[in-house]
Amino acid sequence: MTAKQASEKRKRPASRKKAGDRWLTPAEAADRLGVTVRWLRSLTKQGMPRESGRAGRYPWPGVREWYTKHLEQKVIERVQPSSLTDERAAYTRTRRELAEIELRKRQGEVVEIADVSRIWGEFLDKLRAILLNLPATLAPRVVGVKTVRQAMAQLDEGVREILSLLQSVGDEYGTAGATKPAKRGTRKRKGR
Repeated sequence: MTAKQASEKRKRPASRKKAGDRWLTPAEAADRLGVTVRWLRSLTKQGMPRESGRAGRYPWPGVREWYTKHLEQKVIERVQPSSLTDERAAYTRTRRELAEIELRKRQGEVVEIADVSRIWGEFLDKLRAILLNLPATLAPRVVGVKTVRQAMAQLDEGVREILSLLQSVGDEYGTAGATKPAKRGTRKRKGR
């Protein structure tokens, strides 16, 4: 081995030197990677391979391969939780939310969609039956009346009875929002 070969061997560590590598200056390596020289130095501190020495050179394509793996790792870190602690925190947060929902169910603040659908279905079936029976209920009241006012009075009374029936159906299902019909004044009208 000649002195020149020994000198070259000291400059390029065998562990990082590969057959076919081309050694680039920092400016050339930064240009090929599309980064600044300052960023290249930062990458070197993170483990990017380079020749030892003050103005170390970078092996090409080894630097490109390292940088590609480095970028892939960064993408994976963004997509996946960074640690087991993050996973545990997410798991704990989810369990807490589920416990809050369960507590609200027990307190009656949250109901199952299936229960709401079933109850509304039953309520609407009863409402449909009442409305379909409306003509049969009201017709006998207006047969034989002599004036429109008398017919309106009879229909009004019949509608109020039906609303009262709907109120009792609503009470059966626990609806608090239904209101009782207001009574009209009992002033006598002409033609009654």
